[in-house]
Amino acid sequence: MENTDNAKLYDRWMEMWNGNLDLANSIVDEDCVVHQAGSDGFRGPNGVMRMVQMGREPFSSIHFALEVGPIVDGDTLSARWTSRGIYRGGIPGTKAPAGTEVEFGGIDIWRLKSGKIIEYWVSSDGLHLMAQLS
Repeated sequence: MENTDNAKLYDRWMEMWNGNLDLANSIVDEDCVVHQAGSDGFRGPNGVMRMVQMGREPFSSIHFALEVGPIVDGDTLSARWTSRGIYRGGIPGTKAPAGTEVEFGGIDIWRLKSGKIIEYWVSSDGLHLMAQLS
């Protein structure tokens, strides 16, 4: 897969995070494994869709945007993203009222196979997010 194709794949990934969950079926391999702290073993397109739903659920008007990259090296892609939204409430341990504006970011690393994501590592800045909600 060419670097430009990988960049387009990441554009579709951002579109998925911005609410078009069905894109997971075309960009995530059935055997995809998600490596995320605290995850319950998300796998394949359905697991990725569930992960995205869970990530979007506590927020309204949430928007994810590419900040750096994607950087492609062979079958590996990495990128830095940021997100901005409005907290709806519901995250245990938070004190911020619903309506609080938040911003946080993270780094995605993928391993690609046949034009799809076969392995996904994510490191998001949960400490920064929780500080805004404390």
